[in-house]
Amino acid sequence: GGLIMLFACSDIHGNFEAYMKVINKLSENDKLYIIGDVIDRGADGIKILLDIMNRDNVEFILGNHEWMLLVSVMSNWNKVLVDTWTHEKNQGLITMKSLLELDDEVASSLIDFLADSVIAKRIVENGKTINIIHGFYDNRVEKILNMSVADVINEVDMGAIWEGSTNFDILWKSPLKKDPINAYKPNEYYIHGHVPVIRADKDLEPFKYQNIIFIDGGLQYGGGLILYNITNESFEVIN
Repeated sequence: GGLIMLFACSDIHGNFEAYMKVINKLSENDKLYIIGDVIDRGADGIKILLDIMNRDNVEFILGNHEWMLLVSVMSNWNKVLVDTWTHEKNQGLITMKSLLELDDEVASSLIDFLADSVIAKRIVENGKTINIIHGFYDNRVEKILNMSVADVINEVDMGAIWEGSTNFDILWKSPLKKDPINAYKPNEYYIHGHVPVIRADKDLEPFKYQNIIFIDGGLQYGGGLILYNITNESFEVIN
């Protein structure tokens, strides 16, 4: 019973305890959008992904860290991609080890799940059109809404990954990295993770710039996990 609430969080980065605290706050009819980056940095990224796969009320939107995992596997462990993923800046080694320890069938279903995940989702809630994207919006998003990342790479980007491809730019760029936001539409709303809000504002709360809301609380940098209530625009911080 009660009002069905929509929630969002992002950038859990392997912290299973924080993830479960969020899950336990949901009522049975609530829905949670996780806006990417549940893996890397912390230890339990793969464990979190496997849990998400089994939950009907959680919808996963790809982040740039899952992108690194996926393209590393899709490219048959291309050295440049693997080196980028496992670089100390991205801290993917802990995830790669967990992935390689999985039973083949489980690993394969996990890769399929990521390949099927979308990188741009649009919903309407309380009369507001809201774009849920890990990093960045530009006009190319219109072509790839609700499209799996595998289809974006294969059919839209013709196999291209790196900078300049739709899949790369939408997941890696950010208005908080000063990428130009002229394509953002004034009558729609945007929820992003990717860059910790503490870089934009010292307070640990959703950072709002015009009609863009950033909710990466920098959990792995001593911040917290921001659980944002899309329905009533409130939030709480989970440590």
